[in-house]
Amino acid sequence: MIFISDIHLNIKNPITIKKFLKFLKYSLNNIKSLYILGDLFDVWIGDDYKNILYKKIAHELFSLKNRGISCYFIPGNHDFLIGKYYAKSCGMILLPEKKIINFLNKKIIILHGDSLCINDYSYKIFRYIIRSKFLKNIFLRLPLYLRLKIFKKIQNKSNLKKKYKFNIKINEKKILKIFNETNFDIMIHGHIHQKNIFILKNKNKIFYRAVLGSWENNGSAIYITKSKIKLINFLF
Repeated sequence: MIFISDIHLNIKNPITIKKFLKFLKYSLNNIKSLYILGDLFDVWIGDDYKNILYKKIAHELFSLKNRGISCYFIPGNHDFLIGKYYAKSCGMILLPEKKIINFLNKKIIILHGDSLCINDYSYKIFRYIIRSKFLKNIFLRLPLYLRLKIFKKIQNKSNLKKKYKFNIKINEKKILKIFNETNFDIMIHGHIHQKNIFILKNKNKIFYRAVLGSWENNGSAIYITKSKIKLINFLF
């Protein structure tokens, strides 16, 4: 199985689109499961928004089924509004914000990662508000042009904060809390764009936290086999 995150596909960035399509075509040989852990797209305002890029990606992801590859998706903070309609067109299975996978006697917990950044109190409140089912339903009922206008304002503010992305810190107490609740062996997440694999220890048990990088420069993925967990960097 292979895990990716933070591709941030945007029609204004054709290089990243080419990287991702090349990855789907050439990098999934002998892979049975692809997990996308959020922020596949840089912006998502609803499944009813028709876009050439969205159609192309849906077509390419759906073609994975013919190759015997299952595709799973966890929402990120940029594309948490992706719904059942678009997921179906991609042939991918929507997962909750946090999911436990049992693989070869290993308990793997996967998530996007923004829920681990609880030190940023303002974002924590913002995330709680925008992820509420009530507000999501209200937003999706707004006219398309108004949703576009709102997201452009949010995106402009987000772009100003991108240069601080590498300073975002994960709350270690939150990780230990999840560990104590689930006793996982491996945690995999993205969001902070700081690709690495950390070896941690708690209660005499060693576990791993694997962090995915973004695709702004080179793509990255976490690859898990029977014997190892590996961070892969794709040089396209």
